Amino acid sequence: VSPSDPYSFVVPVLGDLHIDPRKMEDYSTGREHILSIIDDAKSTLGDDYVKDGNGIAMVSLGDLGESKNCDHNEDNPFELFAGTSQCHDTAAEFLGSFGVPYEVIGGNHDLEGIDEFDTDAKNLRRFLRSHNKETPQFCRQVAEKTLLVGLCSTIFREAKYTSHEVIIDDDQIRWFEELVKSKPADDEFTPCPSKTLPLFLIRCPILPQAPLVNSSSSIIFIATLHPPIAMVAAHACVLSALFALTGRPARAFVQPQPAALFASRFASKEGANGDATNGAANGAANGVKADASDGANGDANGSTDGASAATVGTVSPSDPYSFVVPVLGDLHIDPRKMEDYSTGREHIMSIIDGAKSTLGDDYVKDGNGVAMVSLGDLGESKNCDHNEDNPFELFAGTSQCHDTAAEFLGSFGVPYEVIGGNHDLEGIDEFDTDAKNLRRFLRSHNKETPQFCRQVAEKTLLVGLCSTIFREAKYTSHEVIIDDDQIRWFEELVKSKPADEGWRVFVFSHAPPNGSGIRIIQENHVVNGCCWLNHSDEKNCRKFIEIVREHRCIKGWFSGHFHLGQDYQDSITFPTIPPEEGPYPNRGSCVFAQTSVMRAGTSRDGRQQSRLLRGTKDGFEICTVDHKNDGKVRVDATISYRDDTHEVGVYAHEDEAYEHDNYFKVYQPQFDDHGYVCADDEELCMLTPDAVDERTVAWWKLSCGRVLGVVNGMMLEFDKSTLAPLGLVMSPDCLLGKRVAIVDSGLEECMINFEEDGMDGADCADGSETTDQSREQAVLVFDDDGVTVVQPNADGSYWRKIVRNKIARMKERRREKAAIDFATSFLPVRSEDEAKNKISSTWGPYKSTSGVAKSTDTEATAPKKKKELKVYTS
Repeated sequence: VSPSDPYSFVVPVLGDLHIDPRKMEDYSTGREHILSIIDDAKSTLGDDYVKDGNGIAMVSLGDLGESKNCDHNEDNPFELFAGTSQCHDTAAEFLGSFGVPYEVIGGNHDLEGIDEFDTDAKNLRRFLRSHNKETPQFCRQVAEKTLLVGLCSTIFREAKYTSHEVIIDDDQIRWFEELVKSKPADDEFTPCPSKTLPLFLIRCPILPQAPLVNSSSSIIFIATLHPPIAMVAAHACVLSALFALTGRPARAFVQPQPAALFASRFASKEGANGDATNGAANGAANGVKADASDGANGDANGSTDGASAATVGTVSPSDPYSFVVPVLGDLHIDPRKMEDYSTGREHIMSIIDGAKSTLGDDYVKDGNGVAMVSLGDLGESKNCDHNEDNPFELFAGTSQCHDTAAEFLGSFGVPYEVIGGNHDLEGIDEFDTDAKNLRRFLRSHNKETPQFCRQVAEKTLLVGLCSTIFREAKYTSHEVIIDDDQIRWFEELVKSKPADEGWRVFVFSHAPPNGSGIRIIQENHVVNGCCWLNHSDEKNCRKFIEIVREHRCIKGWFSGHFHLGQDYQDSITFPTIPPEEGPYPNRGSCVFAQTSVMRAGTSRDGRQQSRLLRGTKDGFEICTVDHKNDGKVRVDATISYRDDTHEVGVYAHEDEAYEHDNYFKVYQPQFDDHGYVCADDEELCMLTPDAVDERTVAWWKLSCGRVLGVVNGMMLEFDKSTLAPLGLVMSPDCLLGKRVAIVDSGLEECMINFEEDGMDGADCADGSETTDQSREQAVLVFDDDGVTVVQPNADGSYWRKIVRNKIARMKERRREKAAIDFATSFLPVRSEDEAKNKISSTWGPYKSTSGVAKSTDTEATAPKKKKELKVYTS
């Protein structure tokens, strides 16, 4: 190196420091060695060359502090030193003592101040402040056309997998790519972007990105760093600054500001949007099931006469609101077993012919007045001897299935609408993508879009939402998933049809929405995470009931999926329930109805039934068409309109329950019911003083807002808004005979003062949706042999997403079949059964190819003994 060579530079590079303030001897020695190099470089290059940080610099590659307790905090003897304010200040003091400019990037331990900071963003801000940095990444020109560039790990708490993965966020990656594009090896050189502006977009809110210079040739040395920091900036100013700096719109740069997210997260949800409406229904009695109340100011004028409380009149051509709509549940057509479909068709045709006769040709022309809806799951999810070339192919989802279903549904002589269920894209041998399978479904039924909207009478709409994901499902393929485009479409539609303008909307989906309150199957749909629409997506799972609460034009919602009959009273639920049954779940103005099946072989409880929806200007009736009783039509519920946002509903028949009905009925908590245990402020709650058995019923709400419960010998998670069951946390084989306790497990966290103005509280916005995160708690399951900690999932939920995509499981089974064939040929076995016993598989987080969640396998993993580290060299 020489002062006459403008490309000369000297840069010491320090590896992982892992400073322990109790053990500074080696750092002192190392500092002497580096200082000797720096002093020699300064002497060689001279003061004129090295002024303004030219020629000499130093880089630290992160992991600045020891990831152990270093006796540094008397108030918390368990706190790790790495990532703390004390750690970063100590490191900054050490790195600043070398007398040359230094750059530092964050490693996988530098945001590990988990007891001091509750978010990565806060920890990162402290790291940057200690080292006088404006951004996690850096770009320093150290000599002529020579850059030092650093990329910083910015994610620790929010890491999807191990927190010790070094993660460079997308903003830095884009910044880095643009930077090196602007410094080509064969072009003229321009300096790094000015450090007076951030070098990349920070996450939330946003600051402008410095314009990137588009010329330069350079040698670039790369280190590694951390993510954007949250800084407060006015949105409009940001957009203006971006445009001024870049000369192009800020579309690609703009991300939500945390202030808006913070405000929406904690906004009050009173009235029609509330989680648990306290509307009164004190007058409801003798058959009057519900009076849909408006927010907390419910109407208390329920009738005392069940027979006369709700009347809707009869359909008539003189009433433009008259309509008749048969609703068919899961068909699961098996082309070898068409008898029940022929019988069911006769029953429905009788209703349709009667409606046509009553309403007349003029009324029903152009599809008005009479229509039919199918709720999906059109074909049997088995091989039905339908394809000689592939004796293993499932019938459901195939072209043959959809054509057969279309022929059947088209034979009723009225317009029909159909939506896809969880089996309707199951043509996995014929179609390799959901998109192709969906296109075939749409073509068979002459549909343009998966969803539908049909006006069946004056200001009366039939609206359908269709499941569109099977192969690409993140968890079980039998979750009914409504894609984001449909959700947006649905929300815009109901916004445009307000109740106060007289609109009535009836919705149809294969599975019901969370919050509907209808009967479900614990042993299947609950534990496997496929009860509700978008079950595994917490936000979208709750989205549908939120739309129902807000838009009182939604009067009814029909679903199938469970293969359960319509004789139970909780196969229909009203917006509110009588006070003797508990507080009032807010279901807007909507009545939810479960729909059974037509064919005997598909019924879980022996019922074979369809629904019938009849409406007039005064209200509507929900009926059962009983296919085992010559198509007899029974009125199940009558709902009369008081005004645009109030209805009175009446159950028109007694609960016709079978002895085995409890198998199909899931306990659902109600606030302050007999099962509620533990006050929110208790530091230790012995949830089950006695050992859990199959009769134990207990539930509780954690301080984070999550709701867990013990019922039927298993632990379940319930939705914190609707208290609907979400999924299995711990199975009976892991829970029976043990007890459950809730204990405080952490330090006091960020407390928010909502009375004060300003953005102070934004620091508490860590991605959680609850406002009650005042402390951490641990759920403990124990007996005399030990204690199991029930840890939450990475997203904060507790229910275990055990069952995953059917395609993945099918491929695994094929691999196992190949292993069995191999074993039969190459191992000393005498039969295929003997070969099966010698086959085992290994997985990542999963344990088996089963499509049913049978065990949570929550046996505690004991800490591993420390092993001697062996280093092999060659």
